[in-house]
Amino acid sequence: MIQPSKEKSPTTSMGVVELSIEDQVGYITMNDYKHRNRFSEQFSSAMLQAFIECEQSDCRVVVIQASPIDIPDDDQHKHHSRFVWSAGHDIHDFPTDQKSDPLIWEESYRQLTRQIRNSHLPVICAIQGSVWGAGCDLAACCDFIIATNDVTFAITPVKLGIPHNLVGVANFIHAFPDHMLKEIFLLAKPINAQTAQQFGFVNRIVLSKNLHSKTREFAEQLKTVAPLCVNAVKTEMNMLRDATAITTDQAEHLAAIRRRAYRSNDYIEGLSAFFEKRSPIFKGY
Repeated sequence: MIQPSKEKSPTTSMGVVELSIEDQVGYITMNDYKHRNRFSEQFSSAMLQAFIECEQSDCRVVVIQASPIDIPDDDQHKHHSRFVWSAGHDIHDFPTDQKSDPLIWEESYRQLTRQIRNSHLPVICAIQGSVWGAGCDLAACCDFIIATNDVTFAITPVKLGIPHNLVGVANFIHAFPDHMLKEIFLLAKPINAQTAQQFGFVNRIVLSKNLHSKTREFAEQLKTVAPLCVNAVKTEMNMLRDATAITTDQAEHLAAIRRRAYRSNDYIEGLSAFFEKRSPIFKGY
């Protein structure tokens, strides 16, 4: 975990999430290593609570990270699978009634990503290891990503027979070209930090041993920027990114084709295959 700086508030523990505020930088640390930092409703709620506490404090910057492990940088290509930064959504929370959307707008996770994206504070995502599904979505909502050279990203809902929702797709639409993004979403194959940086998704790639010091340096730079300017620029960029209008008919059409997917037998097959640790056999109905 990042070492304390000159001014440090007591660490707030929410069980699976820890919050410490050090010299006006809020460090939110995912600490559910047992469950690989899966975004269950409880975990997402704890993350949301920690983030709101940062916004209500004197923080000038927020860092989202996971409790780290020590892997020699010259050995990471052999052991990158040892550490999962986040395994994504907790599949156990997904409904099986074939009536409910598994990626709903109101869930705590989606509230968390909206809070991050619309925050007046700059948010840095400090990543080591592999990032899956909802973990990628969370990273995309942050303003900056600093990654170690072993990091991989994989967006995996299609493996469960779940089409990503509109908000989730929108978070990546400007990060990668169309053809690359379709490969990422449809084949769900991990991309490495170097590829992600090439397309502008990752800001910095650093050695594992330097992740926390480089993240702190980046945060210190952001602290020198006028807070009102940070808020204005973030708001402007969000509005410009969201400027593409969708008609009511288009929204209803999107909702209909997503309903068809999560009400299908393929959705149940995807969940069953996951829990049975086998490859799913999708049939298109």
